Amino acid sequence: MIFDDTLVTINELAIKVPEDKEPLSDWTVQKAIKKIIEIKTDGAQEQVSKFLSQDYDPQKFFPLLTQIEYERKGKIHTISKGQIKTRALGLQERLWVEFPQLKQGDIVTVEINIFSNDKSYEKGFSDRYFFNAPVPTKQKRVCIRTTNEDIPLSYVFDRKREHMIHHTPTDLNLGGIVDCKTSHTINLEKNEPQKVLGAFDGPVLYVSTWDTWDQLALELRNGLQDRFEGDMIPDDVSDLVASIQSHSKEEQIKTIYNWLQNNIETTPSILYLEKGWALNSPLEIYMASVGSNSDKAMLFIALLDQIGVTAYPAFINDRSQIDANVEFVVPNQFNQVLVYIEDTNQFINPGDAFVEYPYLPSKDQNRQAIILKEKTIAKARTPQKPQIYDFDQVSTGKITSQIDTNQSCSILATIAEEHQLVGSRRSDWMNIEKQYRENISEIQKYLKSDQHIISGTLMSYTQKDSLENPNILSLTTKTQQSIPQECDKSSEIKKPYMPLFLNFPHIEDFIPENPRKYPYAWQDQALKQHREYSIQVPSQFEIKSVSRNIKYSRSGIIDYRADIEVQDNKTVQVKEQLHIMKPVLNPKEFSDIRVEIAQKSYQILGSIDLKAVK
Repeated sequence: MIFDDTLVTINELAIKVPEDKEPLSDWTVQKAIKKIIEIKTDGAQEQVSKFLSQDYDPQKFFPLLTQIEYERKGKIHTISKGQIKTRALGLQERLWVEFPQLKQGDIVTVEINIFSNDKSYEKGFSDRYFFNAPVPTKQKRVCIRTTNEDIPLSYVFDRKREHMIHHTPTDLNLGGIVDCKTSHTINLEKNEPQKVLGAFDGPVLYVSTWDTWDQLALELRNGLQDRFEGDMIPDDVSDLVASIQSHSKEEQIKTIYNWLQNNIETTPSILYLEKGWALNSPLEIYMASVGSNSDKAMLFIALLDQIGVTAYPAFINDRSQIDANVEFVVPNQFNQVLVYIEDTNQFINPGDAFVEYPYLPSKDQNRQAIILKEKTIAKARTPQKPQIYDFDQVSTGKITSQIDTNQSCSILATIAEEHQLVGSRRSDWMNIEKQYRENISEIQKYLKSDQHIISGTLMSYTQKDSLENPNILSLTTKTQQSIPQECDKSSEIKKPYMPLFLNFPHIEDFIPENPRKYPYAWQDQALKQHREYSIQVPSQFEIKSVSRNIKYSRSGIIDYRADIEVQDNKTVQVKEQLHIMKPVLNPKEFSDIRVEIAQKSYQILGSIDLKAVK
């Protein structure tokens, strides 16, 4: 039975419990993990049992459930020791918990300590054990679906920090992790941005984010030197690293891949211990757990992971495989792309693997990438004049408001919007988000000052690629904006109002002498924006009057329209359309519309006039 997330929700904020440093006889605590599971449908106990079950080698490992309970209507129910089962499976054992009937709203809490009696396993428990991968509060999760002899499999990548990605291969038929169509979200600390990459389904490219092969060589060398002392570095790896330094990029590629092909099954297991691979050969672990279709690709990603090089999967859909001039290959922060063909269990010959191919539209038309076409490589060169598409961006949202409790003479608006980013906006956003994901003030500056996508203070955001069209990135933002009011001496609001939050174009977006770093679109593109949102006024007020239809048009350059409708005495519905036919103007065009657009921009700062509820 495939684990179904409609039955339960796994709390993504797994808690890593402080590890017990005291030995238990000859056993040493390796991991101590707590998981919280929220039940969403009655009768999910079997799925939860399967989700928590795990096979292990009793000669080397000993899992101990130190807490297992569920909360129902505020009352804690402890699972008795008699319901915690172990079953012999040849040389292995299976840990199993028999739950009573679980009901919607139950909260299951499980804490487990994992002991090992072998010093060679100090750095990790079996990579197949679910609790070996506590999910951090800041994560990106990507799910890759594939099959092995018609068995659906799932590889889940949890981004731990900038240069670390943990993967947990799981057989869905055995009751493992949620399938790839599940949308994952995480809880937030106050005022902390939410960063989630949605689930994907489609052919897989294994992508690496180092800028050059020289940089990879340097990181490989430094990473290995930091991890091992002196002669502990295996000779063949030392030779490999040394040989890379003086070679051309092409030779570096061949050296790395040839070494991988020839040595992946015999590389000393010390390289893999931190990933928890317990067998002599890393390949054996994957043969035992998920089969062999992508062993080497997974291992190579993990090897890079060990020495601090970020490896990450990217996706293309069927439309992208038709023609090299089609819009999407890989997000433009990725400079080098590695392709692995599952049918052959081989990486592409390094001499053939890299082709010129642009992410359209991109400022950099010479970035290296590849395209997977019917499980073979299709070479494509950068077109002399790439075809540039018009882009249609859609935003929807809801604005709620209340009297600001911190400033009684202000109204606080909370703005929740979903934006579809395409073209250069999508490309630039992905670069900015990658560069500043730990700095919400820089993210806010880009979205607010550079792009005018948001107003107010950015509280959180999520991003998710479209399965149907990978050209589109869905960006959801939550912002707050305090709106000062005219008040009397007692701080009572005399003339309450709210703005319309319109996205009328700003004149600086069209300055030709000094083009903005992040313009609406590139020279040859046209851009359409459609935006629909509602505004709800505070409960203490009703709508007195509001601006109605607003239009602005300049033939061949801009066409803007906002239709405003009062739905009831509390709600305003806004439909906004903006079409920019020529995003960069010549000096004469700019001069002709400069005053017009500035005057119109000031004029449409129209507001929703309010009156107090009697």
